[in-house]
Amino acid sequence: MSFRLTSWYVGMFSVLLLLLFAALYLSVETLLERQAGNELADDVDEFRRFYAVGGWDEVIDEIEREMASENPEEVFFRVLDAGSGASYATDLSMWPHLQSLDAAGADLSPGAAPVLSGTRTADEEHGVSVVRAAIAPGVIMEIGESTADQDELMEIILGVFVIAYVTILPLASLVGWMAVRKASRGIRAVSDTAARIQHGALEERVRTDARDREIRELAATFNSMLDRIGALIAEIRQMTDNVAHDLRSPLARIRATWEGHESRKTDASVERAALDTMRECDRLLHMINATLDLAEVEAGVVNGDGDDLDLSGMVIDAADLFEAVAEVRQIAFDVRVEPACRVRGHAEYLQRMIANLLDNAMKYTPAGGRVSVSVRREPEGVVIDVEDSGVGIAEKDFGKIFERFFRGDQSRQAEGCGMGLSFSRAVARAHRGDIIVRSVAGAGSTFTTVLPRVT
Repeated sequence: MSFRLTSWYVGMFSVLLLLLFAALYLSVETLLERQAGNELADDVDEFRRFYAVGGWDEVIDEIEREMASENPEEVFFRVLDAGSGASYATDLSMWPHLQSLDAAGADLSPGAAPVLSGTRTADEEHGVSVVRAAIAPGVIMEIGESTADQDELMEIILGVFVIAYVTILPLASLVGWMAVRKASRGIRAVSDTAARIQHGALEERVRTDARDREIRELAATFNSMLDRIGALIAEIRQMTDNVAHDLRSPLARIRATWEGHESRKTDASVERAALDTMRECDRLLHMINATLDLAEVEAGVVNGDGDDLDLSGMVIDAADLFEAVAEVRQIAFDVRVEPACRVRGHAEYLQRMIANLLDNAMKYTPAGGRVSVSVRREPEGVVIDVEDSGVGIAEKDFGKIFERFFRGDQSRQAEGCGMGLSFSRAVARAHRGDIIVRSVAGAGSTFTTVLPRVT
């Protein structure tokens, strides 16, 4: 991975460096060409002033003075008086590609902008910048200057660019390799830890003292994932123990029932054995079905994108069913429901959630106790409170009551399979809500369900 990242970094850096050098090179070349054109245009303006002062002779004298101080292989002048036919030119042997100087097609207005063009020297080695303009009515002047100095400067710049590129690229490769090695050190630590975990060292964790914030976040996230996996493994082990415990009891009773029948072999014993066997089989089927239903909810089949439902009416319907249970068990049952509390979801699962909470409250509240259910609208959503004055929850069991198949010591003697609260909370969370509990051992519990309401 380090080699690939380094190659990618060096490749991108080299391309960007080339583009930067190319942009600088073209910018300098354009600037020099513009500067040369401006200087030639200034020369034309100067010769216009000379012609205005001294006429043709003054222009010729100034050309000769210029040529005395200039290299004739780098500069040339040509002048044509279209009216009289007089002309003057310096040595043009170095400029064989020049076109003839005539007035055809030229703007002879003295105020017209000079026309810039280009040609090549005799040896084709350098270019020539040429400006042509009218310095007076009917008088055309042409000035040319070799770009040898510019070309030499550009060659120097290009050489500097090449040397810089050849020098910088290896340094960039070294820096890139060191940076990648440093950045991947934390990734390698995560990889090494994952390899040790793969071989059974589940207690391993990645160090989170790296200098780079991203690596620290990666290590912390990886450790959090390991902690979560460890917690899930512990839950699976606990669930396995609970399942084994709950399945062992009905199976043992079934076996004991039929062993008793073998010793008696009466019609009455056969009938009792059949009834007991059916009861225990029903309990096993209930556990299996509850497990499948919970798996379906946690798989995302149920969510908060269902129908628009009247939760108030659903709670009232459930309360009507449990009034008879409360009356038989001699429990005071109080129902307080705000009308038209609406939520979005799946009616079947929400009804089972409400029924599970009410059934738990009735099951663990002794005769003479009290159970109440209320529904109200709050800013955070629709709130359902199911409160009882029953046995409460032991402090050691408080963090486990929503685990599947978990049953506290006080609930072992009651009917059920330990899936009601797990299923209820899964349904609430699938509907983008949650269930929280407040309880005091021996003084009762309150289960509060909050669901998003339809506005």
